[in-house]
Amino acid sequence: MHLLRTDHAVSVVLPASSGGGLLPIRHILGIGRNYAEHAKEQGADIPDRPMVFTKSPASLALSGDPIVI
Repeated sequence: MHLLRTDHAVSVVLPASSGGGLLPIRHILGIGRNYAEHAKEQGADIPDRPMVFTKSPASLALSGDPIVI
């Protein structure tokens, strides 16, 4: 499998052995401060539970994409 960017979406390209086609990426979930050292690096308290957050699929960078800051 690999990723494909079009004008409107980023999709996973499914292999022909799985029936082929595109599967659009609609949500990206992230986990933060999921271990004590990560919290310490940020100067933050160690949470009772890891933080769960979302990112827009538009923030996804493919291999070779320029990273614009």
